[in-house]
Amino acid sequence: MNKTFKVLFLFLFLTIFIVGCKRTDFGDWQNLVESEVKDLEVFEVSIKVVDLLGHAVSNANVRLYNQDHSIFFPINTNPEEFEGKQCNKVFFDDNFYAKTNSNGIARVKITKGDYLLQAFKVENKYALYLEKDILLDRSQEVELRAEREQKLNVFVDGVQLENFEAWITHKNQKPAFPPFYLDWVEADLMIQTSPSTQASIIITKRPSENLAGYVISEDLTRTTENVMIVRSSMNLAELSFESFNGNNQPESIGSVYLNFVDFYLNNFGTDFDLNNGNKILLDPQTIRVWFRLDKGGQSFSLYKKGGHVVELKRGGKKKFNFGGPFDLKLEIASFNPKIHASRNYVWVVVKDYYGNYVNDYRTINPSAPKVTIKENNAVVFDSPLENNYPDIHMDVRNNVYFDNFENYVVSFSEDFHEFGSISLVEEPMQNLRMPLLTFESENLEFILPKELEFLKDDWTSNFQHFYDKMAQLYEVRTQEKVPVRVVVDGADKAWAPIIWPLVAFEHDTRNYQAWFMIVHEIGHPFTGNKPISCKNDCPYNEESKASYSGISAAIGVNPIVGESIKAKYPLSFKHLTDQSVCFDRIEVIQTLMLYLDEKYPSSKPSVQLIKNWAEYQEVYDELIRLGYNHDEAYCALYSMVVNKNLGPVFEKFGLVRKQRVTNALKDISS
Repeated sequence: MNKTFKVLFLFLFLTIFIVGCKRTDFGDWQNLVESEVKDLEVFEVSIKVVDLLGHAVSNANVRLYNQDHSIFFPINTNPEEFEGKQCNKVFFDDNFYAKTNSNGIARVKITKGDYLLQAFKVENKYALYLEKDILLDRSQEVELRAEREQKLNVFVDGVQLENFEAWITHKNQKPAFPPFYLDWVEADLMIQTSPSTQASIIITKRPSENLAGYVISEDLTRTTENVMIVRSSMNLAELSFESFNGNNQPESIGSVYLNFVDFYLNNFGTDFDLNNGNKILLDPQTIRVWFRLDKGGQSFSLYKKGGHVVELKRGGKKKFNFGGPFDLKLEIASFNPKIHASRNYVWVVVKDYYGNYVNDYRTINPSAPKVTIKENNAVVFDSPLENNYPDIHMDVRNNVYFDNFENYVVSFSEDFHEFGSISLVEEPMQNLRMPLLTFESENLEFILPKELEFLKDDWTSNFQHFYDKMAQLYEVRTQEKVPVRVVVDGADKAWAPIIWPLVAFEHDTRNYQAWFMIVHEIGHPFTGNKPISCKNDCPYNEESKASYSGISAAIGVNPIVGESIKAKYPLSFKHLTDQSVCFDRIEVIQTLMLYLDEKYPSSKPSVQLIKNWAEYQEVYDELIRLGYNHDEAYCALYSMVVNKNLGPVFEKFGLVRKQRVTNALKDISS
């Protein structure tokens, strides 16, 4: 395209765009539309917590959830080094709260929005849990007052449950809201609540040698003073466990961790040391199960055979055995010759006698085991298999390009003592080729290790759901199937790298913690392949764009879980009050893209810029030629899409000076 034609194209495009808009000036150039950022102005609110007797409650935990932007206030930080400098890194902390003072007041800086307020305190048998929905748009004092008290008792088969732990959360926000911990309860639990409170409680009691453990959930929406939680063991699911030593003899050398994903999606649950014959009775629900063996100073973390997600049905019984002599082998992923950057993955596949996989272990050996690869007696790869010695992880990735397996030999050895050992001395690599499984859904194609075949049904159906929501967002589907690859890097088109075998093991979609990585990786090839083919800095960068696309898709599949992913990235809202915090551009831009689509739902500006990038790139290039930087140019493009000067918005996010955007808009409209 010659220069004359480029100028003509730009002129015609801008003329058509501007004429087609209802407004032609993007607002008042000199008097920027500051009302566009009213929802980002920071103000302080005071939350007063009052108990049933009218007394101010000191040292209560207070949390405010902005339902418009899916952000919890207050926001925590932690000092660390970021991009070569010390700063306060913003992070999501599910145990960070504001505390009320001696007058029962907690002060929190927030932005405008519809909020769910929560206050909590526990002391002996008494617990206070209050909720309120409210619009907060200015500095004010809000009272959270207890107005009823409920006595809670738990009975199983007519026997009252004693000495249990309990957690409480908002009923309609499970599994997204971090629960409050009620501590140990001897028997009777008194809870003060507000009339609007819609709570859900989970009760756990660890098993002992002669007594079963329990996991019981209940919604506390009743108005009665006495809440009787009654269960019959006939209607509960039953789990039992037994651990075995290296001689495959029963021995109480294990521990179990249960993750209650239906109640809270983060690592939330209970653990207990095993006495063989332990059983635990649970309300029907979905959980995740891990085992751990501890023997002779060694410890092994085990993933359950067939995936760690377990769906429990009413009256169902499941028995889990783990331990015994290990089955050990080493496998190396095949390479993909279509790209130069193919990587090879080495997986030490260690399974116990019952088929459970070792994810990591703590060794008593003097050093971490090494994988050594030679070509014609020359060492081309020599790397320890470790996480942080003596903690060892079972796989390693290398960037050495192997044009074939036939020219290489591999050495590896490790001693697991009574559980077994492995020793390979210059084994031909071709004998260690990892068997791979290939399958497809309507719009996706998958390659993953044969050992992970249990994921096939889940991935085929549920990954397709994420893709469908992404297609709905952009109103287009990829012309070819999107590749999803585990351990095989590379394809002749953009792919979704769900990397490393034991990372992929966790990616059962019933494990909500895995959703972000899944949708993020699908986001890369969706916008990088035809017909969109929007790569590199369209818009901004690949990582922000992939996260934006992925989170949008997750919200489409399950709004509560999707919004919880947004809540994990509070940096932009902390930056409004403290510009000294670590500024991660990827996270800021990801939040900005979601924010703008929420703010301007009729135009969906991030969708439009990605989907129609070919139409906007000439304008972007011209702005760069005129001396505007990347952020300024993008702010101008977003302003074109919504027909408003968004300089004040981008300035609030710490990306531009608004006057520069005003100048850019003048230049492209003159």
